[in-house]
Amino acid sequence: MLLLCAAVGLVWGVTNALMKASTAADTSDSKAWSLGALLRNWKYLTALAANQSASLLFLWSLAEASLSIAVPLTNTVTFLATSLTGWLINGEKLAPTTLLAMALMSAGIYLCVTS
Repeated sequence: MLLLCAAVGLVWGVTNALMKASTAADTSDSKAWSLGALLRNWKYLTALAANQSASLLFLWSLAEASLSIAVPLTNTVTFLATSLTGWLINGEKLAPTTLLAMALMSAGIYLCVTS
């Protein structure tokens, strides 16, 4: 179940960055964030569908896994994946404080999972 939680976090993190990237080109237009524009954007819709599918898997995993590990693990992997995918795809900079947060969160999850 922990692998499923980590996979959900990975999908959420990657799709967060993909949804941002798919709408970044339209930000010059004031209608870019309108519902109609989003519904016509196939890249956004594909990422959203994957994101929501992962949400269903997350709900199913919560029925089986311990909440005290499943939720922090999923949230940590989501943060790591969002930060790294944003850096790789969107060219976002990783501030030193972000890198420190990533390291501390990873260490905390390691301690939770191994104890």
